[in-house]
Amino acid sequence: MAGLFPKLHIDLDAVAGNAAVMHREMASRGIAVCGVAKAADTAIPVAEAYMRGGLSQIAGSRVAQIQAYKQAHPEWTTMLLRAPSLCDIPGAVTWADISVVTDLQTAKWLNEEAKRQGKTPSALIMADIGDRRDGITDPEELEELGVFIESCSNLRLAGIASNYCCVSGLLPDEENLVFFASLAERLTAAVGHPLEIVSGGNSTLLLWIYKGKALPDIINHIRLGGTIINPYNMKLNRGVAFSGLNMDTARLEAQISEIRDKPPSPMSQPGKNWKGEQVAFISTGIRKRAILNLGGMDIGDPYNLLPLDEGIAVVASSSDHTVLDITECRAPLHVGDTVSFRLRYAGLMHCFAGRHVSIEYC
Repeated sequence: MAGLFPKLHIDLDAVAGNAAVMHREMASRGIAVCGVAKAADTAIPVAEAYMRGGLSQIAGSRVAQIQAYKQAHPEWTTMLLRAPSLCDIPGAVTWADISVVTDLQTAKWLNEEAKRQGKTPSALIMADIGDRRDGITDPEELEELGVFIESCSNLRLAGIASNYCCVSGLLPDEENLVFFASLAERLTAAVGHPLEIVSGGNSTLLLWIYKGKALPDIINHIRLGGTIINPYNMKLNRGVAFSGLNMDTARLEAQISEIRDKPPSPMSQPGKNWKGEQVAFISTGIRKRAILNLGGMDIGDPYNLLPLDEGIAVVASSSDHTVLDITECRAPLHVGDTVSFRLRYAGLMHCFAGRHVSIEYC
């Protein structure tokens, strides 16, 4: 047997190629690309593939990710995307060249720690333009934070950023883009010099760009992660396939441990499953079911699994098993065979963050 399953296959050349496509496309518009590698956690080969595509910075959401990138490649410019909590401050100063900041107290902590370490990192102020995740909504508060950072001895202002889609599903439109541009202009006026980074958003911003719509001229930066490592997810969620991107960057394989004909419904009235969800069944007669050595501990929700064979359907999962309906599968399947899947972004993230999925780079 070749290795352990479940196994995640990552095509590093495809990831690097996607990064290069995004780098070229955005550079033609005067926009720098920061590669967001957090989906692959601390996997250095994936981060290296991003940077091989010509990106200007590498970003993660946790200090452990930034530490891994910086230790492997001290020359990289690293960005911490989640504003550091108090416990993160020492690591943020040690490993992150740029940290997202949304709070005056956090800026004070960063400046004090930077003094202790003899460093001068940068802060990127996050503005909330409607997604209602992290970020400042009030223009005056944003200006005050910018002016304070400018006054710090060991913390410099990198610029301003905004975010889309992560919590409320907010998409870019004329109104929120103009609002963000106005915030950037007010911050520029408040500190008295142009901002190095005006980061207009994440991969969702591409929906606006690829419609042929113009961005405000002040935007010069974008943060891209899923579009590079898993562009198929954007196609699923938004119905958009960007030209030149390789959809086949990742493939998950799991082994079949059981195949049996079973009725679809339980013997008695169904209740709540292991996640506390009420279960409902549709009676469809006897079906051929396969059990995989893969479960919620590995991929989170079975919704994240996208069978490559159209004759296979994901029925359910527990923490350690996934149930497939293989009645319509044309290929003969047996115990010990493997089944392959594409993954949604969340499933890919689970595979890297856990320790029970083996990773194979090709």
